[in-house]
Amino acid sequence: MPSNKRNYKKIRPSDDANTARLKLILAAERLFAEHGLSGVSLREINEAAGSRNASAVHYHFGSREGVVRAIVEHRVPAIGARRAVLLEELRNEKRGADIRALLNCLIKPLVAELLPRPEGNYYLRFSERFRREIKHFPKAYTEDVVSGWVQTKKSIRDALFFLPPTVIEYRTRFGDEMAVSTLASIEAGLAEGDLSPADLPLMLEILIDGIAAAYLAPVTPETSRALSGRNGSARASKSRKAR
Repeated sequence: MPSNKRNYKKIRPSDDANTARLKLILAAERLFAEHGLSGVSLREINEAAGSRNASAVHYHFGSREGVVRAIVEHRVPAIGARRAVLLEELRNEKRGADIRALLNCLIKPLVAELLPRPEGNYYLRFSERFRREIKHFPKAYTEDVVSGWVQTKKSIRDALFFLPPTVIEYRTRFGDEMAVSTLASIEAGLAEGDLSPADLPLMLEILIDGIAAAYLAPVTPETSRALSGRNGSARASKSRKAR
């Protein structure tokens, strides 16, 4: 009879990161990436990290949300620093309204997370899971931690001023999903050997091209009709409530 026990492959961090806390963070990042943030017990994280202390996760992080927050705080500062450099270059070049350049600032800093690490690469798959379960972890990050992402997104929305607000809202939301889900898929493909690291630059440019094209596409007559119908329904509902 096949065993249902998961394969708790031990994390092998680099020498300068050989601490109990970091082992727990890396183990949780991998397990959350593979099974979801709610699909892993704290005991399983302890076991995957090789911890002898059954309460190590509680000691270091306090809760599941604390573990999630620790993963974000472990990865995001470096990503934010890379993004800040790109944004500064963009400002110096006076290209702050260039949609494709802004998307480059948004996405390129994440691509560095795909470069091989001794402990493996799981952050982008973790990020995809986190986006889907974020409502369960409202304190897992603060605005200052992701300020570069928020700033870049605002610049993108401002640059799309010529589109109806509702179209901007949905296009940028879908663009975020496309970026994170695609990068997570690339991460998995690299780990499984289905994709070549040599193609990373090409895959990045194709991804940015696709999202930029979606953002800048003209509003079709079909979308205009759907938008008019939505607005008409909203006005009718508001009128009924006012009676």
